[in-house]
Amino acid sequence: MPTRYQFKVNLFGPDADPQAIGEEIEALIDKRKEHVTAEELIAAARPRVSALHPCFTFDDPLAADKWRKHEARRLTNQLHLADKKDPDKATRTRAFVYGIIPATKGSASSCRPGARWRGPSSASKWSSRPSSSCNGR
Repeated sequence: MPTRYQFKVNLFGPDADPQAIGEEIEALIDKRKEHVTAEELIAAARPRVSALHPCFTFDDPLAADKWRKHEARRLTNQLHLADKKDPDKATRTRAFVYGIIPATKGSASSCRPGARWRGPSSASKWSSRPSSSCNGR
């Protein structure tokens, strides 16, 4: 039986077919008879006919802006509160968290102090669930 592929969460839009993408990546690996690098995946995705194409942003100014947003989320995701007893160590408490802004119907998120997050009652402009990952939108 062939391998079946499915996205855990489709972050790539309706044109991204997980089965076709999985098969294309599998074919690239079989062709090389080993692993495939990120650079090789990007090269394979450049043609518009590639199943991988919808998963990448080939408009360079837009891609650069998306990358900077990713870096900003990664930065705030990695910043934690310092331990009160040992200020050189980080606690497990994030200093900042992202949450979905309800007025945007899930199309935008914003950052707020993580130590103050106490659920929906503490945030009138936020949805009741903070984003589980800062790598989303």
